[in-house]
Amino acid sequence: MIRLIYIGIIAGLLSVSANAQSSKVEAPRPEIGRYCKVYRAGEGLKVLLLRVGPESKNESIVALDGFDHPWDGKLFKASVVKADGRQEFTIQNNGRPFVILVFRERYGQSTLFVPKYGTEETERPLSYSEDLSAGCKPDILLSQYLNQQAGKK
Repeated sequence: MIRLIYIGIIAGLLSVSANAQSSKVEAPRPEIGRYCKVYRAGEGLKVLLLRVGPESKNESIVALDGFDHPWDGKLFKASVVKADGRQEFTIQNNGRPFVILVFRERYGQSTLFVPKYGTEETERPLSYSEDLSAGCKPDILLSQYLNQQAGKK
């Protein structure tokens, strides 16, 4: 009888241990904007933007897709500075700040900047795509960003 009690205690401890390992506590998902914005930069290149965190933090996810560059398919967290009819999106590149996007609202100009790679220029004009923006899903974009971040660790 004592033997059965020990077996029961050991089995109980094993199941508690297994449950503790399988029920990892996930970090809460950050607040995001209700909509994504998608811009085209020609030749298939797309830039997707999504506010992440409270509006007061001025941060966005910037995703690049559709061009032959090491940043293709990458998602970056950018700080956003708004001043004098301009918005600048700054990411960290090799440990240094890098302005990746500039929107000049007064002139209706939007520009993407990427480091040179092969024969590509570093500056590309952008145009807003209402069709692509309508198909962009904020939750999916956030999940892709969080999965990319989890893969870095």
